[in-house]
Amino acid sequence: MKHLLIVFALLMFLACKNDKTATNDSENKLDLKNLVITPELVDSLKKNRIDKLTQLRKTVGRVCEQISKGGYVYFKIKVDSNGAYSEISVPNQEDENTRIFVDCIEKYIVDNNFDFGIIREMPDSKYGAIPRIKSYTLRVY
Repeated sequence: MKHLLIVFALLMFLACKNDKTATNDSENKLDLKNLVITPELVDSLKKNRIDKLTQLRKTVGRVCEQISKGGYVYFKIKVDSNGAYSEISVPNQEDENTRIFVDCIEKYIVDNNFDFGIIREMPDSKYGAIPRIKSYTLRVY
């Protein structure tokens, strides 16, 4: 009986070790070039980007808090459809503190390899959706 239990445990161990049901993450990634763009997909990608921008706003508030001096600062960021940012600015303020704040945000984005998430639009015509640069204004406390 003791040997039968040991053999059973060994067989269970080997069965679990050789289990091929786990898939590789690279196989699960969406191929957006060959994917049919639906309103649900567009909404999901937009929500993902909004969540990432909210995360950026909160994190930048903690990382660059000395620069905002306890108040709040609005900053504008331009992000293209593939998730790369092109410009960060602080509207209606142009002083040395503003430049330091923008540098702090850019440093955070580069150092942490921040991903804004891709975004797609519904196709406007037979040529498909035109990639657009979106501008977001975020408030940092």
